[in-house]
Amino acid sequence: MKDILVIFVTFPNIEEANKCTAFLLSKNLVACANSHSINSTYPWDGKVESSTEIAVSYKTLIHKKTFVKRAIKAIHSYKVPCILSKKVEANLSYYKWIKSLVM
Repeated sequence: MKDILVIFVTFPNIEEANKCTAFLLSKNLVACANSHSINSTYPWDGKVESSTEIAVSYKTLIHKKTFVKRAIKAIHSYKVPCILSKKVEANLSYYKWIKSLVM
C-alpha cells in the first residue's frame, strides 16, 4: 500500500486541466483527479505576478510516475509547469481501487 503517488499540477485554465485529465484517464495512467481553483502569487520576469489557476491532484502508482509526468509536460502550455509528486499511503480498499484502474 506504499506505492501510491499523488502528482500535483497547476494549469492556466480548466480546459487545459480537463484535457490533461481526460488523456491520463483514457490511458489508465491515473485512477482519479481532484481539481479546484486557486490563487497563485510568484515572481516572473522580475515582477511579482498573481493569477487564478487550476490545481489538480492525480492519484497513480509509483511505477507510472515517468509516464504521467511525460504526458503532462506534452500537454501543458506553461514554459515552467509545476509538477510535484509525493509518495503516500492509503487505506487498503482505496489502494486496491487505484491498483485496479492504473495499468
